[in-house]
Amino acid sequence: FKYINQGFSGNSAVEYEGTGIGIDVGGLLKFNLGDFVSNKSYGDIAFGMTLRDIFNTPISWNTELKTKASIKRSFLISFSYKQPLTFIASSLMFVFSKTNKYDGSSSVGVEYKFRDVIALRIGSYEGETTLGAGIFINQAVFIDYAYNFHELGGIHRVGLSLALAKFF
Repeated sequence: FKYINQGFSGNSAVEYEGTGIGIDVGGLLKFNLGDFVSNKSYGDIAFGMTLRDIFNTPISWNTELKTKASIKRSFLISFSYKQPLTFIASSLMFVFSKTNKYDGSSSVGVEYKFRDVIALRIGSYEGETTLGAGIFINQAVFIDYAYNFHELGGIHRVGLSLALAKFF
């Protein structure tokens, strides 16, 4: 499930906000490349697929006309390769994804993770630079920040992930 809240402001006297709840479903196939070539120094390959906004997520706006809109269903595929850098207790991951939304937009990026504690990312989404960082707390909590440069202004995203299995 996801909760969406988007706001727009023309000036200090005008504030509009849209809200909706949507459902995404996805799957991941992951394996170690070293298992296929008998060399354990190789990393993990992963393929993912996600069906987003399965029910064309409805958005309700607080305008005078109480406008209704929807986020159309879309499909996302992704590929990643994560190479362990055991000599410095780190890893380097390369990621590519493509969606059928927005005429087939794609993203590419690199993540450096140090000791499974700190992650630093740089990439490109629809040709615009993206930056990110994250911190792991006790391997059970991950706090994430991402910044996307955009012609209309920067986009900030903050996330919190919990690995529930680590709590039990």
